[in-house]
Amino acid sequence: MIINSSVTSSVPAVKQNKREISSDTGQKDRVTISGEKETSNMSPLELFAVNCVKDRTSQDMELSSREYKILLKPENFEDMEKGISKFWKTVKKLAKEEGFDVDSTYSDEAGDPRFVTYLDTPDFALNKLGYTLRRRQKHEFKSGEDRGKKYEITLKYRNSDINMSSGKDVSPAEFLDGSVKFEDDIVAGGSAIKNVYSKSGTVELKEETGNSLEDYMDIFPGLKETELSPESQLGKVNNKKIEEYKAELGEIDFGGVTGKASLSVWYNQGKDKNPVIGEFSFSYDINDSENKDKINNFVKAIQRELSSSIADGITKTELIYGKKGEK
Repeated sequence: MIINSSVTSSVPAVKQNKREISSDTGQKDRVTISGEKETSNMSPLELFAVNCVKDRTSQDMELSSREYKILLKPENFEDMEKGISKFWKTVKKLAKEEGFDVDSTYSDEAGDPRFVTYLDTPDFALNKLGYTLRRRQKHEFKSGEDRGKKYEITLKYRNSDINMSSGKDVSPAEFLDGSVKFEDDIVAGGSAIKNVYSKSGTVELKEETGNSLEDYMDIFPGLKETELSPESQLGKVNNKKIEEYKAELGEIDFGGVTGKASLSVWYNQGKDKNPVIGEFSFSYDINDSENKDKINNFVKAIQRELSSSIADGITKTELIYGKKGEK
């Protein structure tokens, strides 16, 4: 897929600012995104021409996927396998009532855990700007024992404005074998459904990095656009270390698109781990056959049937930051 939004124009004092990023889609598609910066002293006609360029830029942006998320109260997963099975059984019933076929692959096991933490400054400067920086790995967080083991770093930007999200550079440095995706995140609470546009860059590393923002600017050069001090120190958000279990549940055929369903459960890392939150989600690649109204009706059916199990309509990340959502 090639997206090139640059427009030839005779308008003076317009600087073309291009960057290339690779998306993770089998073979690496090249995506070119062009932005414009106008200088002062433009005439009204010049500013109008620049805005036309901006309008075309935003229209050319395309989402690659859509993901629905429903947060679930932690008390549902004191017995994890039992909680997952019970929830999935009801979801399958509701899907069939809506006329959707379900191919269930869940075998009462959530698989091996992954360990998750979020990094930010003490005053959450990154998150205040719409960014999150997540570290995820297959081994526990233990001082001095991480070096030399693989871990995954993801920089994500979220905004309810599709143009704001699409314009952010979250791509890993060119010398790293990373990937970028742009998706529509739809979060369902007790009754409301809201969406936010999410652009994320992910890279797998082995060597440990430092603790300053400058160290992560080397991994994600777009962080320089935040204008935060490179010397800012990063630490674990609210000192939270999460043990995550993810159950792949199967596929739901929505008639035109097929959603891959999963359920993740977060526990506090430690000997006496307690459930923190659960999240049921399904995602699919967007195409012209998508019937979003029918899919939303299915989500609303889940909200009605399982209202007592659903937590506030926020994301897992917002929960780590201590934010509260609205039902």
